[in-house]
Amino acid sequence: MSLDEIFDRRDTGKRVRLIHTDDEFTKLKPGDMGTVRYYFKNLNRIHAVVQWDSGSVLDMIFGVDQFEILEQDNGNKEVLH
Repeated sequence: MSLDEIFDRRDTGKRVRLIHTDDEFTKLKPGDMGTVRYYFKNLNRIHAVVQWDSGSVLDMIFGVDQFEILEQDNGNKEVLH
């Protein structure tokens, strides 16, 4: 999927799970969960602004950070996307 297709999907409100970030200042760790608040483009990069369950807000940058967007099935159970 291209970055433009990802940006056009607008997964605002979707749940995400952190896999990896190189941000040396965050206390987030792999497996932490959050909710996408909005997306924006900056210098040809797409940022997903995530409100993490821990209370912090940290952008995830497509192609730099690794995270999973989760979907809900009909039973309202989160499954990997």
